[in-house]
This record gives sequence, C-alpha cells and structure tokens, in this order.
Amino acid sequence: MQREDSRDLDRDRVPRRAACASSIVRPLALAHGHDGVPVFSLDLVGDLCFALLTGAGGEGWTQPAAEASARTGVPVRVHVIGGREGVTDPYGEWAALREVETTGCVLVRPDRQVAWRSPRYTMDGARQLPAVIEQALGLHPAAAGSPS
Repeated sequence: MQREDSRDLDRDRVPRRAACASSIVRPLALAHGHDGVPVFSLDLVGDLCFALLTGAGGEGWTQPAAEASARTGVPVRVHVIGGREGVTDPYGEWAALREVETTGCVLVRPDRQVAWRSPRYTMDGARQLPAVIEQALGLHPAAAGSPS
C-alpha cells in the first residue's frame, strides 16, 4: 500500500522522468496581460523565479507559493490565466493546452522547464508544493529508491 501511495505522489513530477517533450513549456498560448497587451505563456516565466500557472479558480495556489518562496528565498510568481482580473485567455489557447483542470497548476522552473503539474487544486497538492520546489532547487535529494 505504501508503495502505491508514493507512486501516486511522484507521477506528476516531470523531473523524475527522462527528458521528454512534455517537460518543455508546451503550453505556448497567447494571452493578454494585466494591461491588455498580448503575451505568450512563456513570457510569464521570469529568469530568476519559478512561475506557477493556473486557471480561474486556482487562486488557492497563491498561499502555498508564498510559503515556498519564504522557505527557499526564491520567488514563485502565481499567474491566474483566464480569471476576471489579471491575465486573460481570450482565444482559449491556455485552456486547450494546459493539460490540467482549471484549478490545477503547472509549475515552471526559471529555465522554462516544467517542474511539476497538479491536475487540480487540492489541499494535498498545496502541501506538496513547497517540497516540490525545494527538490527542484536541489535542497532535498530524491527519496531513496525513487528514479532520478
């Protein structure tokens, strides 16, 4: 039973898989920024910070992202795409490409590689986020017996 649980926790962590196309920020979607200027989803990823991309209803990721940032000293910027405020998705491109539900998230490393996906917002996913970021930064080695 314990083995099955650990597989469930790791199945969405792209860095644990061999390099593959899904680790690249494929959702290169055209959106509109706060000021109405068109931006691509890649433009939301900063050079020295993580970006957490989520949809309308994914605002719950903001607090765990702030906690992870405080623990690591590395900024984690949350972008809600398709909500009433902030980045809009006028053509539905982000919704079509994100590969997670509206409340789910895609965590993108500063090098624009996907570090992790959560299919939907859950309390368990929110609790995992700081540890996922710490692991992506190399602050915690992978658990013994886990593929690297």
